[in-house]
Amino acid sequence: MKEMRREERYDDFGRVECDELCIVSGILDDISLTGCKVTYTVPPAVDLEKEYEVRLRLSRKNTESLNLLVTPAWVREEDGKTLVGFSILQSKDSSKLTSYISLLKNDTAEETIPQEDTQSLFV
Repeated sequence: MKEMRREERYDDFGRVECDELCIVSGILDDISLTGCKVTYTVPPAVDLEKEYEVRLRLSRKNTESLNLLVTPAWVREEDGKTLVGFSILQSKDSSKLTSYISLLKNDTAEETIPQEDTQSLFV
């Protein structure tokens, strides 16, 4: 079941770096204009009341890394890993994020295969 969100989330892969959160990079699971989900294999030191500056090293389209200001929205333990949902705040690289999300949206649209009417094949 797809969660209801303000913005569409796109599955993606990348590294999320923030020494203040964790000495090990997190793994980006999905991203939107307003948030992202990150998996950590080492438990991060997350303060839900704090803002963090993270660097996203994205793997698609050889894009340069993005420096974004985020705030944790939730933290959850799952299968020995820590999942963190971040809200993305207005940041210096917000315009680059908007461009990147447009690329992901276009890629998703191109991957969609239109369904043909196969009923006429059996007439």
